Amino acid sequence: MNVLKKRFEKMNDKNGYQLYNPKYSFKMYIGYAEGNMSLFIIADEKPKKVKDSKIINIKSSQIKNQYGLEFLLTNKRYEKMFILFCDDMIKILEKATPKNAISLALARWNVWKLMFSGKQSNIMSKEVIKGLIGELLFLKQFILEVGESEALESWMGPIDGHKDFEINNTWCEVKAISEAAQEVKISSLEQLESNDKGYLEVIRLEKTNELVADTVTLNQLVIEIQDMFKLETSEELLFTKLVTLGYEYDINYDAFCYKYIGKQTYCVNDEFPVIHKNDLPQGIGKVQYTLELVSLDKFKEEENGCFRV
Repeated sequence: MNVLKKRFEKMNDKNGYQLYNPKYSFKMYIGYAEGNMSLFIIADEKPKKVKDSKIINIKSSQIKNQYGLEFLLTNKRYEKMFILFCDDMIKILEKATPKNAISLALARWNVWKLMFSGKQSNIMSKEVIKGLIGELLFLKQFILEVGESEALESWMGPIDGHKDFEINNTWCEVKAISEAAQEVKISSLEQLESNDKGYLEVIRLEKTNELVADTVTLNQLVIEIQDMFKLETSEELLFTKLVTLGYEYDINYDAFCYKYIGKQTYCVNDEFPVIHKNDLPQGIGKVQYTLELVSLDKFKEEENGCFRV
């Protein structure tokens, strides 16, 4: 990606194109159209009609006996993500032919368009950002343990699941708290109530700034997880779930930097302090409560352990 970024930066003409690789059997150009980043493909297929997004315009044209397909960025706030998009598109099309390059490009666009839809008018609150970073840190580790498909399917938070992760006969609720926090907030009875043994994963994050090394940001985590995938369907599922939560790539998320301090896993069994719905007097509705972490020591799993499937 850094190589591609440098190639864009070195282009002095903000209204011109550069052939990406002359060895390709079709033509692919990167460049600028009226100051906006662009990826332009020329091949033998006639492009099917595809809807633009609010962030990227898709233009098709006929050039002699061939056809052109252009992806034109319209919002400079998304330039970093557009470079990632171009880099990914290049990998997909590296071995394409003049007869299938355009159809492969459009198929790949169907995955990426979720991140470029422009439907979210505002970024999420800092509390939601921090919570989502915690879930994505957990997801990143869980992918390594059970695989991308299983980990993504188990992530229930984006689809209004009662638990953040559910797999087989167990589950895990993830809570992101500050380094000095002494308690965690349980925002509904369903988060910890279950007939099956589960886990509470507490991740400590400290708010910092972009000048500090080894920080974590939302945009960065999404890119890192995407890079772990081997299946195209995994990227589409990840993007779909993120958009459902209200996330789309936005440069403003880079201002919310966190330092990862550590984590602790607690086993939620029959003895764990949980408020059950059946324990409440009739007429009480939604219940929120906090757990004092010092009182949960006996439920700790091994140091920095992950919940067990």
